[in-house]
Amino acid sequence: MDDFILNHMADLLHRTPLERFPDDRPMVIISDFHAGDGGRRDDFKHNGQLTLAVLEEYYRRGCRLLLNGDVEELQKVRLEKIQRAWGDLYQLLERFDAEGRLIRLAGNHDLELLYNNPLPTPVREAVRYQFSDSTTGQHLGQMFIFHGHQASRRYAMYNDLIGWLLRHLVHRLPFHYTSVSHDNRKKKRMESRVYEMAARERVVAVIGHTHRPLFESLSKSDFVKYNIERLCRQYTDAAAEEREAIRLEIGDLRAHLEAVSRSDMVDLGSIYHDSFVVPCMFNSGCVLGKRGITCLELTGSHIALKYWFDGSRSRKYLLYDGYDTVQLPGTGYYETEIKSEQLRYIFSRIDLLT
Repeated sequence: MDDFILNHMADLLHRTPLERFPDDRPMVIISDFHAGDGGRRDDFKHNGQLTLAVLEEYYRRGCRLLLNGDVEELQKVRLEKIQRAWGDLYQLLERFDAEGRLIRLAGNHDLELLYNNPLPTPVREAVRYQFSDSTTGQHLGQMFIFHGHQASRRYAMYNDLIGWLLRHLVHRLPFHYTSVSHDNRKKKRMESRVYEMAARERVVAVIGHTHRPLFESLSKSDFVKYNIERLCRQYTDAAAEEREAIRLEIGDLRAHLEAVSRSDMVDLGSIYHDSFVVPCMFNSGCVLGKRGITCLELTGSHIALKYWFDGSRSRKYLLYDGYDTVQLPGTGYYETEIKSEQLRYIFSRIDLLT
């Protein structure tokens, strides 16, 4: 493992002030919009309206919003053009900010906002929260939230040069630049480094950057396997008339797992090099999915991975019995909870397994 990068992330961890988690309201962690100028190369266009509807709903629910980097694609487009193209987004963020409900962190694609920020909201590199038991006041553990590009030597040392090349050279070429989010080997290396740092420091690390949602250090292929296992147990005790539906659902999940296996990372052992997995790394995913967006919801006691999707593009979660899917009123959009866990349990496992 690269000691330079592990020390780089550990240094950022210890330089980041420790704050009490503000548990007066739920917090939503979302990242990687890559909002551009609204043109054909603007990645945000695909789910832009869905994202606006989701953020509007979280505003209505009174949530605090933490934007974990790469909101703007500043390595390719100037901020003024992005603001013109996505005025509704900035108006909504201003409403969050006016009520003290907005936190912004920088990613590698909007890193310049750390040094030259014309926005009304301060931009930080990371936040670090202390969680405590609401009844006893006992400290449970720390959560370290940062974008994740800090796990790469290239981004840590040469991000400004990369941004100049993207804006002035690569962006003008007739092909699409492939970032870490499209390269499974890069994902594996970066997530492995974040995982090792978090396990060494005995903290929960929450990142974005790779665009791949992770919950308790596990990938979506693992969740599919768990659902297959759950359905197999249901099948054993199910009535005869229910078994065929369960059999069909298992078949759908197996097909989905095969598709995921072709694009997802390999088995956990080869990623984390452990005989067991410590639940110390989470990733909120991104808003650039083909069918929807992912985010993390956080309270003083629980963390949950949420998936919001366009019903016209995906009906998978409307069909599976294991998911409580709710339609956003007046829209064709739906939300579902992929997984939820108590923070007390997560911090206890980190304490016991590291």
